[in-house]
Amino acid sequence: MKDDNTIRQLSAPAPISEQKWPEEALPIVSISCITYNHENFIQDCLDGFLMQETQFPVEILIHDDASTDQTATIIREYERRYPNVIKAICQKENQWSKGIRPNPEFNFPRARGKYIAFCEGDDFWTDKNKLQKQVAIVAKSPHVKLCFHKVFVRKEGGGDKGLTSFPGELAKDLYSCEELVTQNIIPTCSVLAVREAVIDTPSWYYRLPMNDWPRWIMACKDGYAHGINKEMGVYRKHDGGVWSPIRRSAQLTGTYDFYCELEKNGPPLAKIAAARARRALFLMALDLEQSSLKRINNHVVFGPLLKVWRKFINKNFLHPNF
Repeated sequence: MKDDNTIRQLSAPAPISEQKWPEEALPIVSISCITYNHENFIQDCLDGFLMQETQFPVEILIHDDASTDQTATIIREYERRYPNVIKAICQKENQWSKGIRPNPEFNFPRARGKYIAFCEGDDFWTDKNKLQKQVAIVAKSPHVKLCFHKVFVRKEGGGDKGLTSFPGELAKDLYSCEELVTQNIIPTCSVLAVREAVIDTPSWYYRLPMNDWPRWIMACKDGYAHGINKEMGVYRKHDGGVWSPIRRSAQLTGTYDFYCELEKNGPPLAKIAAARARRALFLMALDLEQSSLKRINNHVVFGPLLKVWRKFINKNFLHPNF
């Protein structure tokens, strides 16, 4: 791969939809977008890519996992209009159901950029300078392996009233992998990462229900994640998502399995991963017990006692360092 210094960049940022580059020019950023039944969202997503104003070439890599709606048709139309920028794979058979993850299997191998930006087809970017800002941060800081920013969370059906900000106010710029283990503060649609930091996928990754949180942690084992304290995108929560519809018990089980795998990997994460695994195991037991105590909540005597007990548990056992 050519060094990005060999590419003469534009004198000023321009929309990537309007840029003209020689065939031999390699992209600086590869956008990785995976989709499935996103016909109501994919146009916002693609328009958010194409409006990006950069001084460098960008490629858009899309993988549609055999959508049963019109997602693939919309993608093909955009590809026809922007053939030098958009490169799509539209599957005939669903790969996820076979245990195949689209990013490591289909998008990463063809990514030519020095950096990879992530955004799934139901999310979108709102700041036209997002990529330019993130590349500037990562390029000048060799210890930064990943750059993320805040996003608005939109609960579909809630309109503008359903908008919230995630994560909360960032207290600093740099976050270590140890800090990322305790809480997932990185929205997937906000990430731009050094290619080499994210393309390696351990075998245990395929056994987990969550997709990207483990990847961000592993990417920062030899560096840091840089957070931008500004909303530059929208993450949608809807019934067609991957994580949100999963039952809480399954989420807790997956989180426990994830911490166990991190513990097996040894330093620097083994100690904190072991503690978090114990916490997840306790939450699993608590969730199971609470499901059998629903009838007690409204009991005149036992309801208040249960609330006191829960406060005690939260204070003494659910501390972030537990």
